[in-house]
Amino acid sequence: MKTKRSLAVGVIGILAIVGLLGRTASAQAPSPAAAPAPATLACDNDPPPDTNQPRNPNLPPVQNPTATPINASLLTKGLPCAENVSPLGLFGDDGLANLQRGFDFYSWLTFLALNAPADGSRIDQAKPNTPTKWAQPSNFKQLLDVMREDGKASKWEDKKIVPPECLDQYNKLKGQVMVIEMIEESFNEPFKTGPLIDQQGNYAIFDILMNKSMFDYIQQHNLTIPVRSWSRCPGRSSTRPPRGKIFTRSTLWC
Repeated sequence: MKTKRSLAVGVIGILAIVGLLGRTASAQAPSPAAAPAPATLACDNDPPPDTNQPRNPNLPPVQNPTATPINASLLTKGLPCAENVSPLGLFGDDGLANLQRGFDFYSWLTFLALNAPADGSRIDQAKPNTPTKWAQPSNFKQLLDVMREDGKASKWEDKKIVPPECLDQYNKLKGQVMVIEMIEESFNEPFKTGPLIDQQGNYAIFDILMNKSMFDYIQQHNLTIPVRSWSRCPGRSSTRPPRGKIFTRSTLWC
């Protein structure tokens, strides 16, 4: 298990004082305020496009399209769960370039939504070490907690399955830490090109998360195949998940 540098571990000492003074002080101490529930990561099925070009093919195209303004309203959008791109745009007749720009804009909106503070505030108001929405267990489920080795179905509300070697530290941190189980997909880049190492010699560790819509879809279609068995699958499934089902791959530096 990897604990991020940004996680501060607080050690609280509890002193039991027997006597009237201790009981009186305890009675007068205010109750600690309950921590606010993490903000949900809602889907936006009609995200803003990258230009003012109409997406409806029945409408006449704009002759001189303009880019969507980058302003504060984009910082509070939900997670774009549906693409909103067009082969018409700022690059004239170059449909591929227009689609690429639309995809890049879509990806940027996704980044903003995933990394928005978990307390519901705007991303431009985030402070150092602020927990993000993507890291909240209430918003995502780790892949290995769904594609279990025993092949059994799980429930969204199931608690994290923590390896025995990590359980003590996990409990000390009250579950406010991400547990990464080291399998090949945790460190190997796509196409098995090896690990990613930064200029400081740090290795990148990857994890795959899914939102509840994707989780429900996997359970309903009985797709809980253990990750280690993926390479032995006879073929690709013809079942395509509908819009709103999100997989995301996170990167942790160790």
